[in-house]
Amino acid sequence: MVTGVESQVKGEIAFVLKNEDGELKRYVADMDSLSGFAKINIPILEAARKKAKDLVGDSVETNNNKSFIKIHNRVPVYADWYFSYTTTYKILYESGRSGSSHLFEPRVTSLRDEVALDIQKYLEKHFDEIVFKPEITDQELKHSYQTSLSTAHHDYLKAVANLEDEFQKFIEKKTTHLKPVRKEAASSSEIDWNKQLNKISMAGYEKGKLGPAIGGGIMIGGALFGKALAGKVLASGLGKAFFAKLSAPFIAKAITIAGGAIGAAVAGPVGAFVGLVGGFIGDFGITKGVELANRPTFEKDSNEVISSFETELNEHETKAIQEAVDVWFQDTMKLLKQFEN
Repeated sequence: MVTGVESQVKGEIAFVLKNEDGELKRYVADMDSLSGFAKINIPILEAARKKAKDLVGDSVETNNNKSFIKIHNRVPVYADWYFSYTTTYKILYESGRSGSSHLFEPRVTSLRDEVALDIQKYLEKHFDEIVFKPEITDQELKHSYQTSLSTAHHDYLKAVANLEDEFQKFIEKKTTHLKPVRKEAASSSEIDWNKQLNKISMAGYEKGKLGPAIGGGIMIGGALFGKALAGKVLASGLGKAFFAKLSAPFIAKAITIAGGAIGAAVAGPVGAFVGLVGGFIGDFGITKGVELANRPTFEKDSNEVISSFETELNEHETKAIQEAVDVWFQDTMKLLKQFEN
């Protein structure tokens, strides 16, 4: 998360942290060397700085929550997809194909681990497309971030408005801090455009034949907030646990199918494929029994993954905006000394 806010005034006042009754508080080290004007206004600005920083967390949470409510509301749609008859069969197909493809490959991990990773990636991909909807959510969250930054900047402007008019003109002359924050600077984030431009959205179309569905739309909209969204959240401990749980019922079956394909492999690629499909036909009846947990538990786990991401994103945004608040106020306090001279 980048705000684009940087210090524009060279340090002429030293800010230090001191412990007071077990609590760290900021002080101006050279306060005695300042004039009456600076001595009066620095405590006022310091109190306003602290208040503005304290408000950032609530502002970020409120603005982001609008998007996350929508994300949470899409969890039942993902549950519909996951528990549907055709999807169960498709996951079995993907898991079997994974097992067969890795069967004769040189590898440092077990076949079970290779299959588990492929299934989890398949489930994560659909969770991304159905629940997170990066092409929509990216723009919404960028707007929310800009709104939170603008709100913090407005709090800074309210504090400056209480200072002398001449000093306000001096701030405007020496910095750009009184101008509205720029969107292009505020919303900087790391985006994997390649991943989005080359990804076909198949989530709503995989109800027909096996394998990737033809159709869907290329996602040319914005990506999620770089590593902060799906890529990072789904790689977190909670995300791994969740998708490992979803993929667990299919792993053993995939290993069995892969093993059954070994004998057919001697007949060449066609024979191996026939063996693979045959393994599915023999166990078609199990496809309705893969509900590893009841639906409420499934949705609860999904919502925990989303909440984990929301918390992480809020923390990153809050920290970035609070740092911007510090820059605005500290530059203003430094200018007090220049103004009095």
